[in-house]
Amino acid sequence: MPHVALLLGGFEVTPLCDGWAPLPLADECPGRTVNWHGERQRHPWAFVDEERWAWHVHSFLIRNEGSLVLVDTGIGHLDRSPFDVTTRIDEELASMGVDASDIGTVVHTHLHADHAGGACLPDGSPRFPNAVHHVHPED
Repeated sequence: MPHVALLLGGFEVTPLCDGWAPLPLADECPGRTVNWHGERQRHPWAFVDEERWAWHVHSFLIRNEGSLVLVDTGIGHLDRSPFDVTTRIDEELASMGVDASDIGTVVHTHLHADHAGGACLPDGSPRFPNAVHHVHPED
């Protein structure tokens, strides 16, 4: 899928898709009644089939006057059920002409695995070795 950047003042914001997995609807809202038929009619792109929705993992690359900021780092090497997602963050960045070592700032919106799991490589070393990481103190 091509990347479509959004320009906000002097900032170029590009969504990157780290991967996706089909997750069961039955696990989404335990104890609540959801009109999944109505949801499928309103948002057909969000569903894989009658029983599963397409859960996507995204990051955002922000460019501004020579600086590169990554918002969230994707799922990394978590890839365990039901999150059978193989990270594509390195490939997504490369398709934008960016190497992980080019990222100077990483902003973690929160520390759930699908947002911060890509900060490290499987051996525990930093994926973005030159980046300063920022996260809210509550996380």
